[in-house]
Amino acid sequence: MTTEPHQDQQQRLLSDLLIHVRLRDQGLAEDSEDLTTILEKVPYLLPFGGNQYDSLHTVIDWDHHLPSKYISTRVFASYTEHESRRLATELRARSQSIERDNLFPEFDVPDYEDLTASERYHFILERESLNVVDTRFESEWRKKVQNEDLNKALGVLAEHQAFQRANAQRRSENLGGPIFMGWSPPLMAEQNTWTLEFWLVTEFDGQHGTALVCMVNLDDETVAKTYMTEVSIR
Repeated sequence: MTTEPHQDQQQRLLSDLLIHVRLRDQGLAEDSEDLTTILEKVPYLLPFGGNQYDSLHTVIDWDHHLPSKYISTRVFASYTEHESRRLATELRARSQSIERDNLFPEFDVPDYEDLTASERYHFILERESLNVVDTRFESEWRKKVQNEDLNKALGVLAEHQAFQRANAQRRSENLGGPIFMGWSPPLMAEQNTWTLEFWLVTEFDGQHGTALVCMVNLDDETVAKTYMTEVSIR
């Protein structure tokens, strides 16, 4: 069930919305049923710490395929009025660049990646089913953590059975310890609070491998979520 705060947030996402011209050309518009479904896929966003969202900008972005295979839903969340104004300026400039280069369908044009915001979310949906196939989070500050919190999280991790098992089963001693990836928002660990994300590389051949991802909840000092992921050097 969608809560009232979530409904209010969805209205904010709709009120500051951009649709990439290459998706408009494929029939996606503000009054389409697909757009309603896409925005419903965005979970409730909780700002980090004691912050509040001054603005939430949504971009339905292009995947650089014609016809599109995926729908890229980007949410740019800004904490301050100054940052909101800066983002609005960047959005206008990027839109102008896209419009200027959108001359022929076979030519590639920019998307809305790498704009400035306190929190940047990227939800990738499969075009036909509109199911979310990947979720990404970025921020400039996500790796900033107090040593006390980091040490507490490492202590929780060391006592977790799945982490202990994965660490014991590694075939190489050269894979290093757990890698701190940064703060992760509640939606990533399916929690009501932010968690600290760690990766433990379990296999690596120099180019590709696997890692155990662990999300540590400092509030109750537990590992809230674990899963395996692929790692690679691009």
